[in-house]
Amino acid sequence: VEKIGHPGEIASLIEARRRVLREIAVRRGQAKFRERLLRRYGARCQISGCRFTELVEAAHIRPYAACEDNGERNGLLLRSDLHTLFDLGYLGIEPPTLRISLHPGLREAGYADLDGQTLDVNGTSGPDFDALAERWIFFSSKLARV
Repeated sequence: VEKIGHPGEIASLIEARRRVLREIAVRRGQAKFRERLLRRYGARCQISGCRFTELVEAAHIRPYAACEDNGERNGLLLRSDLHTLFDLGYLGIEPPTLRISLHPGLREAGYADLDGQTLDVNGTSGPDFDALAERWIFFSSKLARV
């Protein structure tokens, strides 16, 4: 039988257990979130058209940590590299037109063909425009620093 010493040790064990349970819940929610997006938008990247689904990830427009929203309107299906660039603010989606805009450095790094493309929404109403507008502001702030 493992002996637990002091109250601080008990609290840290309880917190560790809670953290693990939260991580499991997030991972489980992520799989369901991805499945909903695949049904909504089809099994491909909405920007590049990549159909190799192992490379396509469910991306939150509003970060999940900030809003805990796994709704399909808060998501996009993006190739893994584009997901990272979107999260970092180097790739933006203009809300009214759904046009893709890239940080200038990306155009020179082999992504130029994606600049100006339109996000594929597969005949749906697409993502939440307010969430895209918030992300557009984040993207624009990155451009202002160039």
